[in-house]
Parts: sequence; structure tokens; C-alpha cells
Amino acid sequence: MAKVDWISWKTEKEEIINPEIVFEKISSICTEFVNNMNKEVKSKLVDEITNGGLNENALLLNGVSPAFESSMKIINNIDEIQVEMNKLLNNIRNDTTNQKKIEKNQLIDAIEKKIHEEENILENTISLKNKISNNHSGITKEEVSEIEKNIKDKINKLKERLEKARSL
Repeated sequence: MAKVDWISWKTEKEEIINPEIVFEKISSICTEFVNNMNKEVKSKLVDEITNGGLNENALLLNGVSPAFESSMKIINNIDEIQVEMNKLLNNIRNDTTNQKKIEKNQLIDAIEKKIHEEENILENTISLKNKISNNHSGITKEEVSEIEKNIKDKINKLKERLEKARSL
């Protein structure tokens, strides 16, 4: 699976793919399908083969029973479908697990970049505060201090978000 372009620092952890949920849903569908095939087709064919209607001696043409051979092909195909379904489920589990790693790493990178941006803004804000004199008419040191506090709060929240992302 490929890198996705929708992940940003704002992405919630619930938006990241959950391999178990995907696997459970698809596994349930596959299991139901295979169970129906076994119940509705395979078991009825085996019953007919066992009880005579489709056995290897029924309707012999040139020493061959086409009905029996066709029934056996269908049974073998159902068994092959089951094997392929298991392979498919394993691939789905592996692919979704790998996709989760990709998405998790992208989320971590996006949050780290945002933290770095905010730290640069904080650094510039502190520099501005240090340059402002008390008699500056446009903005006061207290106002800049409030902005500084807000930036620090945002950085702390981003760091919390980063820890949550790392715990995925």
C-alpha cells in the first residue's frame, strides 16, 4: 500500500486504519461465503455422491461418469476457493498492518513538523518580547507574554498528540 496524502497534524488517531476491524469484517464475509458454499453446494454434492445419484458408477458413458467427475471438480474447486480465501485474508492482514505503520509514521512526522513550526514561532515571539520597550505604543510586553503562553500551550497539546500517535 502506498503513502497517503490526507494525513496532517490534525488527523485523529481514530482516522488511522485499524487492521483488526478491517480483518474482522472481511473475515466474517469470507467465512459466511465459504460456509454457505460448504452447506449449500459441497455437502449436497457429497451426499449425492455417497448415496448414489452422483457416484462414480452412475450414468457411465464409455466407462466414465461425467456427473461424478463434474461433481468432484466442483468439490475440489470449493476446496481451492477456501485455500485462496485464507491466503487473501492473510494478505489483507499483512497489508493493513503495513498500511497502519505507514499512516502512523506519517502522522508522527506531521505532528513533529508542526511542533517544530510552533517552537520557531515561540522563539520569534520571545525575541519580539525582549525587544519591546515598556513605552511601545503598538503592543505591550504583557500582550506578547500572553501570546507566548498560548503558543506554549499549543506546543504542549501537540506533544500530547504526538505521544498518542506513537502509542498507536
